[in-house]
Parts: sequence; structure tokens; C-alpha cells
Amino acid sequence: MIVHAASLLLVTLTVVLLMAPAAYHRLVYAGEASADMYRVGSALVTAATVPLALGLAGDKYVVMTKITASPAVALGVAVAAFILLIGLWHAYPLVTASRRAGRGLRYQSDALV
Repeated sequence: MIVHAASLLLVTLTVVLLMAPAAYHRLVYAGEASADMYRVGSALVTAATVPLALGLAGDKYVVMTKITASPAVALGVAVAAFILLIGLWHAYPLVTASRRAGRGLRYQSDALV
């Protein structure tokens, strides 16, 4: 029960982080585009992936414990899910960005420079 409650709190934090850029954009910039808005929005959306991955992994643990009656199997599934999510959301993009930087390619707003 505690793992599920903690996972639910992490998913709630995720929703807060994902909704914050929209409110920030409307209240601070009245809907106008700005470099600061993109920076803050990007940081908040990127930050939201960590509690989401933890929350999903935690609930995987709870469900798999109920299904398999084996905390060890459930832990393995939860860790695998967490590694997959962080790998796709952080590791792969960072490796790709590093490779692009090595080739001298970078994006500025929506235009390739």
C-alpha cells in the first residue's frame, strides 16, 4: 500500500510539472513566445519524466507482486521498467545530442543552424 501511495504522489507531481509550463506561459507572457518560456517549459517537462518513471515503476512493483506473489520478480520488473523509461527519455536523447554536437549540428528554436 505504501509503495502504491508513493507512486500516486509521484504521478501527481508529474502532472503538476507538466501543467506548470502552460500556466507560466499564460500568466507571465500572456501567451507570447519567448526564449525564457521555452527554457522554463523544457526544464519542467524534462523534470517531470523522473517522477513519472519512478511512479510507473512503483506501481509495476505493486501489480507484479499481486500477480506473481514474488517480491523479487516484481522488483526485477519494476527496475527494468524504470531503466527502460529513463533510457528512452534521458539516456538515448543525451547520447543523440552528444553525437549531433560532435558533428557540429545544433537547433536554435525551430531552425537548424
